[in-house]
Amino acid sequence: LQGVRLSDPFDQLYGARVEALSSEAARVVRVLAAARLPLQRSTLLGVHPPDGRLTMRGLEEALTGGFVVESGSRVAVSHELCAEAVQTMELSLERQGVHAALAQQLEAEPALAAWHWRGAARPAEARAAHVSAAVRAARLDPGETVFEHCEQALELPSVEPVGAQAQSELLVMAAQAAAAAGTFRQAVALMRRAIDQRAARDASRSRGARDAATRVKLGQLYEELGRMQWNAGDREGAFDAMHRALGVMPSQPSRARGQVQASLAQHLMIDGRFAESAKVAAEALDTIDRAEAAGETVLAVRAHALCTKGVNVAYLGDPGAGLALLEQAASLSREAGRLDDLMRVAANRTYLLDLDLRREEALEVVQEFLAEARAGGLEATYGAFLRGNAADIMYQLGRWEEAERECRADIKWLSSRREVMWLSPLVFGLLLAESRADDEAASLVGKALLELQTVAPGQSTGIVLRSAVSLALWNGRVDEALSIAEREWPRVLQSDELSVIAYAASTSLEAAAAA
Repeated sequence: LQGVRLSDPFDQLYGARVEALSSEAARVVRVLAAARLPLQRSTLLGVHPPDGRLTMRGLEEALTGGFVVESGSRVAVSHELCAEAVQTMELSLERQGVHAALAQQLEAEPALAAWHWRGAARPAEARAAHVSAAVRAARLDPGETVFEHCEQALELPSVEPVGAQAQSELLVMAAQAAAAAGTFRQAVALMRRAIDQRAARDASRSRGARDAATRVKLGQLYEELGRMQWNAGDREGAFDAMHRALGVMPSQPSRARGQVQASLAQHLMIDGRFAESAKVAAEALDTIDRAEAAGETVLAVRAHALCTKGVNVAYLGDPGAGLALLEQAASLSREAGRLDDLMRVAANRTYLLDLDLRREEALEVVQEFLAEARAGGLEATYGAFLRGNAADIMYQLGRWEEAERECRADIKWLSSRREVMWLSPLVFGLLLAESRADDEAASLVGKALLELQTVAPGQSTGIVLRSAVSLALWNGRVDEALSIAEREWPRVLQSDELSVIAYAASTSLEAAAAA
């Protein structure tokens, strides 16, 4: 190579070699360097960079010279450092033109197209591609990948102002993805921004007056915000958002209003406020009946409300009637094709049967619904939750080896979604603490104690307190057992469940007696 020394930097040496190629071969190398991943030959030859078309002759020359290598049925630049060298030697406008050409060719793969539109300094096209990629990814897993694309789209500058409605919809998608990934505080922040954006848009457009459809949409966003706040550990904020949703929505009966009422009733029930929940659930069912009479489809939301009503009825003194309502809710959920509601029914049925000391029946219910979760392809999520219930019941029956097997199978599917997964490791920690008090038990109980700080006080508070105190006593750390009991006792009192308080009180007295 003329005018090149071996002491020159690698990018200059490699750039000189590329320049020595024919223009057709050099063009192929530059396009593959910008692509940064192997491409099918047909895809590569379909790219139209600004300086001319790509040819088979140029590709063959690049392959013969070792600049391009075959990777299965695809071709790529021989090494990542070579691609970086080519990109370094190009002017910005040249690079941007190649990236734009690649983005157009890869339009069917929006995630790749988005990356190239960013490289082409075309933010509007990049934003649209990121949104398209997020929608596509949501069909497979509405979690971290969706959130990443939404975040990238939100951060991109825009030459022309993005419409308030489009911005609000993108923020909602980002919030839902963050919630699916288990980052609920981030989801709450994004949903609040989406609501503010939507409310500001409608207020400015109509001088404060909102039509019924807009009020329904805002109410649905507030209800979803409430669920996110609940999962983030903000109970009061969650209830405020759900009440706000009902206040914003038109008072006329509708499926959407019934859905918000059913959600509020569900969370009141989970909070142990059964009488309040029963009242709201009855209002929800009345709204649903009237919406159905008006011609709306209400099958799924009716199943949701009946499930909550069944638990309330059981807790307020009639477990037989409550279980019958849950069976009715299960039938409606199957008819509506709502596997998530069906699994919620399963969890509540097993819990009520366990509470009524009908534990063998509860295990039969677990096996029945576990088969449905497996058939629906959700063994790793809802199936894991059901196995957690089974492990808890087996533990109570003294079938410790079986309980441990269920828990280990559950932990195998461990994901970032705390609301699906955290019960089984908790039961497993209690099981090991009571039976072995070894290092594995200490690790699991420690994790359970940390998790306890992120959820509302409830039944789990007493279980974790028992496991932590038992572990300390088994290992002869009496002072530590008493310290744990004193620290967690105030959270026990916040649960408002007498059975939990009694369970935790006996454990705390055991620690005090040992001290």
